[in-house]
Amino acid sequence: MLHEIAPYQYHIEFKTEDPAPDDFLCLFQDGKILARETEELSLPTAAEMEPYLTGLSLDAPLFTTAPGGRYTFFCSIDTRNFFGIPGVSVNAPEGFYYRPTRELRMVTPQHIVYGAMMATQLNLWYVTHAYCGKCGKRNGHSGKERALVCPDCGNVIYPQISPSVIIGIKNGNKLLCTQYNPMHNPGARMPHPAKRSYALVAGYIESGETPEDAVRRETMEEVGIRVKNLRYYKSQPWPFSSSLLLGYTCEVDGDDTITLEEDELSLAEWVEREDLPDRSRDISLTSEIMETFRTGKW
Repeated sequence: MLHEIAPYQYHIEFKTEDPAPDDFLCLFQDGKILARETEELSLPTAAEMEPYLTGLSLDAPLFTTAPGGRYTFFCSIDTRNFFGIPGVSVNAPEGFYYRPTRELRMVTPQHIVYGAMMATQLNLWYVTHAYCGKCGKRNGHSGKERALVCPDCGNVIYPQISPSVIIGIKNGNKLLCTQYNPMHNPGARMPHPAKRSYALVAGYIESGETPEDAVRRETMEEVGIRVKNLRYYKSQPWPFSSSLLLGYTCEVDGDDTITLEEDELSLAEWVEREDLPDRSRDISLTSEIMETFRTGKW
């Protein structure tokens, strides 16, 4: 899966230091990340980007954590750091372009992709929390931890993660497969029917719910089916939506007639095990659950 990058190790421990010349610098523009014009993901280094930042006012960046007053530390893969400058972008230099982050899940190397996506998630959190939600004043960065602190009312904000469930529903030799309705996301484009892939029933955990309650509710809401024999599978951090995915498998309980919730889904159907596509190369928890069913592991 996306976060499984061994032998490399991901580190999120907070740092207050300036980047080394070869540390990565993650700059963003309209949901895209600055990268080299190569098939594999290749990010610019701090040293490479320094000439393009010479005119940058030190008042412009949001929430700097580095002593130099310009950079914000995001994360590390082994000893290689990923820095950014939230709220600031530059024109793409020659040999670089702004690459859509949504397409990164299908490129390599995976450990660089994961670091870039975690940087994307943190950058979005910073730029959407410039001001205190309690009193409206401009937030500042804590010097001790990754947290935003309002200097006026003292309100403290930590990075937010949305827990959600991914649900594999078994009916004998069949798996309940879905396709999302792109119109549920106003910014999405309708893919060509031949390129649309199966997904699973999924949804966010609501306030006061356990993950198991969310499995039962989302299944009933999206496809009108009751489930039983719930089993936790595994989890996955999913930076594309700032989520923590919790995977579950279960079985249909009683009537297997599907009642489609058309606002969120365009399709839901029972698919025979042998008719499922090979998803072994995908890096998502959804694909792994589907692949374990296709290969007879549950």
